[in-house]
Amino acid sequence: MKKWRLGVGIIVLLGVLGAYFYRPTPTPEVGYYYWKHHFFLTRQPTTPLYIKCLDVEFDHNLYLHPTVFDSPPPPDFIPVIYLENQVFDHIPPPLLAQRLGDELRVLQRKYGFDYHEIQLDCDWTMGTRKHYFALIHELKKQFPVKFSATIRLHQIADFDHTGVPPVDRGVLMYYNMSDFSDPETKNAILDSGVAQTYTRNFDRYPLGLDIALPLYSQATIIRFGSVVGLIEGITAHDVTPHFIPLGNHRYRINATHYFHGRLLYCDDVVRMDEVTPAMLTQALEDLKHLKGVEKILFFRWENRTRYGEKNLQKLVEG
Repeated sequence: MKKWRLGVGIIVLLGVLGAYFYRPTPTPEVGYYYWKHHFFLTRQPTTPLYIKCLDVEFDHNLYLHPTVFDSPPPPDFIPVIYLENQVFDHIPPPLLAQRLGDELRVLQRKYGFDYHEIQLDCDWTMGTRKHYFALIHELKKQFPVKFSATIRLHQIADFDHTGVPPVDRGVLMYYNMSDFSDPETKNAILDSGVAQTYTRNFDRYPLGLDIALPLYSQATIIRFGSVVGLIEGITAHDVTPHFIPLGNHRYRINATHYFHGRLLYCDDVVRMDEVTPAMLTQALEDLKHLKGVEKILFFRWENRTRYGEKNLQKLVEG
């Protein structure tokens, strides 16, 4: 009898300890990137928005392209600053940080918003890393908020060489991992096979990571064996009788004609780079080893209806 009671007691104790230490993994929050020069919404979103507020480039001079808010931004949005790498070859970090800070404060006063986080979007290189990281340090002196940064797959796989930006959190941009200009590329937006070649060092990467997935498509034009351009927002559903299927999401053009404002020539090859719900599901399956993911962000906001907001929420919930 005593042994029986002892056995029951042990089982109960193990159950209590298991319940105490078990913490179910919370479902990541769904959010979206809003990536237009003009911001306009007819209703406030119920999900977080990451809004591009500054587009920074250098072409003989430094240009800061601020977003125009034609409607009030949501109260909890995150401003994003996009920076081209050429900027760091010409503008020292302290001066650049001051210019960015001044412009962001002008936007804040003009449109009356506040924020608790700033995100920087830059595909830095070994040559620009030092200046980019220095810029972040300078901005943190001006803004006592949380900082996040976009991270590419190769910057995690080789972070011992590419470095880790001095921010509070990263967002893994799980798309555009293939060479758009390579005619042999299978899908320039999302290719699980290519992504798997970079999935290393995640267990050693020191930043907590969220995930960004693509919600867009494009028709890539290949002429005489070279990529010569693209048409955004095109899928296989948009093809006309002038598109002859070649397989592998490619089509040969059988007559010169205008297609969505672009002149296509006879014998051009068009590669359809698009993202299906099944591909998004596979992407999350590929990334299920990531621990501590707090948000799944989709790029871009205006394309969410094509996939269905409820469907995307179910996708994240698994």
